[in-house]
Amino acid sequence: MVRFPLARWFGAHSICITNLDSENSGPVYRTFSLVGDGSESVRPALAAVITAGFLGLLGGLVVAHGATATSYEVNIYTATPTLFWVGVAVAYLAFFLTVVGSSRSRTVSLGVLLGGGATTAIAGLPLIRGYHFFGHSDSLTHLGWVRSIETGSLNTFEFVYPGTHSLTLVVHQTTGLDVPFSMMLVVLGFVVTFLIFVPLTVYTLTEDIRATAIAGFSGFLLLPINNIATGLPYFPFLLATFFFTVILYLSVKHITFHKHVGFQRISRSRHLATSAVIPVATAAMLFFHPQATMDVIAVLFGVIAAQLFIRRRWPSHPIANTKILLGQFVFISILFFLWSSHQGAAVRTAHQVSAAVGSAIFGGEGGQFGHTAISRQESANEIGVTIVELFVKIFLVSAIYSALAAFAGVASIADWVREARRSVKSVGILLITGGFSLLIVAFLHSFGGISSYLYRHVGFGMVLITVLGTLGLVLILDRIHDLLTQRVAAGYLTVAGGLGVVVAVSLLVLSLLVVFPSPFMYNPGAQVTEAEIDGYRVAVESKPTERWDAPEAVWYGGIRRGPSRYQDATHVKYPVEKRLIFSGPVPNGSLQDLVSHYRTHNETVVRRDHYLPVLQYDYDREIAAYKGIRYTYQGLASVRDQQAVHRIQDNSDITVYYVDVDLYNETDIQAT
Repeated sequence: MVRFPLARWFGAHSICITNLDSENSGPVYRTFSLVGDGSESVRPALAAVITAGFLGLLGGLVVAHGATATSYEVNIYTATPTLFWVGVAVAYLAFFLTVVGSSRSRTVSLGVLLGGGATTAIAGLPLIRGYHFFGHSDSLTHLGWVRSIETGSLNTFEFVYPGTHSLTLVVHQTTGLDVPFSMMLVVLGFVVTFLIFVPLTVYTLTEDIRATAIAGFSGFLLLPINNIATGLPYFPFLLATFFFTVILYLSVKHITFHKHVGFQRISRSRHLATSAVIPVATAAMLFFHPQATMDVIAVLFGVIAAQLFIRRRWPSHPIANTKILLGQFVFISILFFLWSSHQGAAVRTAHQVSAAVGSAIFGGEGGQFGHTAISRQESANEIGVTIVELFVKIFLVSAIYSALAAFAGVASIADWVREARRSVKSVGILLITGGFSLLIVAFLHSFGGISSYLYRHVGFGMVLITVLGTLGLVLILDRIHDLLTQRVAAGYLTVAGGLGVVVAVSLLVLSLLVVFPSPFMYNPGAQVTEAEIDGYRVAVESKPTERWDAPEAVWYGGIRRGPSRYQDATHVKYPVEKRLIFSGPVPNGSLQDLVSHYRTHNETVVRRDHYLPVLQYDYDREIAAYKGIRYTYQGLASVRDQQAVHRIQDNSDITVYYVDVDLYNETDIQAT
């Protein structure tokens, strides 16, 4: 059997002859170069390249692990030692050289493994650098929920998505690692799942090592991350999105079951049928996040609708002979309804969506299209950043892959696909219809205050885009190769290959630069230090002896936000009558005279003593990431030098001030 290796796309002009051996699990490629000294002289060189790549990666990991973070880092990229990035660059370079220079399946697989290891190392930097925790806002609340499940104060059957939290507890209890570390480890595990199943899915479709190598590269881009609604801090929706690759792989395997894998026909008697595994995977997805499960249902609906329509309209079409996932679709739909209808959070979200869509249709309040995008554009304009710059940094690579995915869809429908790639045509059409079904779900979440959910579904859709974009790129490279070999000198293949590698490196760099929030994309780093957590624990564990509305009760102010997330994370609980009260953020203009701010507050009930926590995170977020758009360094620094503002707690990452207002009109409050 003759195969055209990956190297042939990039100018190595070789013919690959497959030798089938019953003792081998797959094909062995023997490459005879049309230029150079032959394959025997190439193999030692590639072995040296791969070895150098793994050594470079190992050296980078050792250096990064030795540079443990000792305080808050606003930019994880610049705070990580340069030698780590050098080691990662060497690993990626070895990946490119390996997949371009070899057609042997095992050699290319080692290259993909090396590139995946480099991507895993980047995604695992919070663990490698010794971060206590990674992720403010929602992630801190999830930290508290994991601890609540552990103590039994939160019933998993009354929790809308207990899957990843329960998995974290399994890691915590079996390894003895603390809960924050276990949560970060679970996040990394889902990243690795994504990196594994993207190339597996493409290999199932193509049984082509070069397409699989490109799929590996596409996975390295981590396109589901946009840091608007999906990010590497512990976020169950993104974890479920990464897990969707497992369901996608099983679905493709189910649809294309008749194909050969490793040149041996799959035997139903020796392999567990995908029809039995898919329900288990979709049920797991439901407990990871119901909203992501809704996206899975939408995709399956689109796929099944296309299959049934084509069976009826064109019974001789190849898609008419594909296996339908109808039973699996019905199973997860019923399970989704039964679980979500009894979960208050899911019901509230459904009501919010219907209200926002209704407002958009009938012209009520809260129906503005793309509210989140408009808000971010306004904030960007205030610091002199254009929406074009933000789009390039966050979505350019995704847009390119979306165009490639569109080409794959057009090529499949227009029958531009080679006979050897017929399964690509069939599954490509089905995934495109599934994607259109997902677009409807995303559109329904694009109005009013829920429009931030739109970017969740965009992130989910990037899983499909990653696979379809890979298929589109494979088809384009097929055409480029045919064009250059038929019409121009073969030497131009080398030039085209070199340009292709340059473009690939550019896409990789731009994509990995937005894996973590950083000032590059006008966001602060997501590191949460132990001093930060401990400082808040000390502050909130001093349980008030008065009711929250008593004259002697002390409330909380804050820079942009209050203490509730940290109260969640530290698992400190109060009776409702003695709960902490956050009166609202203090504007920058009021920081220079806090006593006057609270004494003359518009609401009489707020005119009382306050605690004001100020974090190093606040300084770096406002100055380095947000460029002083709301708070200035002078305003933040002025807090410590005021009369009647006492510093009552201080460590390296948090300072808590006591604002002694010394004015309280009890009569006015009681009257209100």
